[in-house]
Amino acid sequence: YLFKLKRSPVRIDTDLYLNKLNASHPNVITIFQNKQRYLFNITDLNKMIETALCNSPYFISEPLPVKNPYNNLPFSKSELYNIYFQISDKLIRTPDVIYQFFRSNFNMTTFQRDNLCLIREKYINRFIDNEEPATLVDYINDMLSHNMKIKVDIEFPDSDLIRIFKPYLRLYLNWKY
Repeated sequence: YLFKLKRSPVRIDTDLYLNKLNASHPNVITIFQNKQRYLFNITDLNKMIETALCNSPYFISEPLPVKNPYNNLPFSKSELYNIYFQISDKLIRTPDVIYQFFRSNFNMTTFQRDNLCLIREKYINRFIDNEEPATLVDYINDMLSHNMKIKVDIEFPDSDLIRIFKPYLRLYLNWKY
């Protein structure tokens, strides 16, 4: 394995933002897949794994297999173990989702069954932080439709509405789903 690893060509030596990576840098992980080496920045790999595991269209947990973005092949169990141990060594705190995936022995069915709430909570947090303002305003109006005492003027600025109701929207989505 070490012989193959050292002799194999480096297929990708840039991160997802096309910045050059150095294999000896402490925040770089080398993954050997299909007789080629791929270099990943640890934060990019962490985000990519969390995005795949927290996939929840329409707030229903449906984790996706963790894949190499350059060749679209799923990582094998041994590669996932190597990634997990390198992430746990190099990051101060291993993300909860990745740790729970490790505890489920990288079995997608077990992970999904045992961590529905964690997946949904992570997805809701990402949804609120990354969704377009028009969609957030729709969800806020839906939330306010349950309370007849609060009325929002049509001309009230959307940016202020989102800023004011974002913490309550998070609670509402957690309650609803």
